[in-house]
Amino acid sequence: MIERFGHDKIRLVECPVCGIDLRNKRVSHHVASHRPSEFGLSPQGVIQ
Repeated sequence: MIERFGHDKIRLVECPVCGIDLRNKRVSHHVASHRPSEFGLSPQGVIQ
């Protein structure tokens, strides 16, 4: 889930993979703890 704040900004407030609340966490660190395949992506350098 995303949330709008300010005039033109949005932020990720819930992890789309595991559903954890990200409001009080560093989103980039949490997202990095998941593998690309969990988001439906291929690993870097792999073309499918």
